[in-house]
Amino acid sequence: MNNFAIAQIEAEQDLEFQSGLITVVVWRLITPQRRARYSDKQRIRFKDAKKRSFQRSGCSSTAEIKKYLQVLGQKLDLRLTSAWLAIVRELAIAINNLRSQHSASFRVGDRVRLVEYKPTLAYLQQWEPFAIVAIVNGVAQLDLLAFPVPIKDLKVAS
Repeated sequence: MNNFAIAQIEAEQDLEFQSGLITVVVWRLITPQRRARYSDKQRIRFKDAKKRSFQRSGCSSTAEIKKYLQVLGQKLDLRLTSAWLAIVRELAIAINNLRSQHSASFRVGDRVRLVEYKPTLAYLQQWEPFAIVAIVNGVAQLDLLAFPVPIKDLKVAS
């Protein structure tokens, strides 16, 4: 076997491994999605359930949770306490796994684009795609930018 054939086999195995990581299992939620009964004194408060879901999933905002719920194929009304309880009990581990896969998918030298622009940073769009120079603690330093950008705000340039 020549070196090209060995490299091709290794590349195919790596691709199969990566596609296996990205496979998402869609399941049905067990936690009932209903409004809370306020006469129930044992109920969990909304802000406590929300705080607990952020801790278990590793996310820092509701928008980030929504993004991962969309990837998982779940539609929850996040105005309900029961939705946050469902995230804590059933979806937090899957969201945390997706977060770790997403952050591990970027390497130094990859070409990336910013997902969302703040109004003050709209001028950066003309310089895309950027190359990743360094990655430290979930924050990437891009080649043309003076400030670091969180990895969750990046996507692969096509």
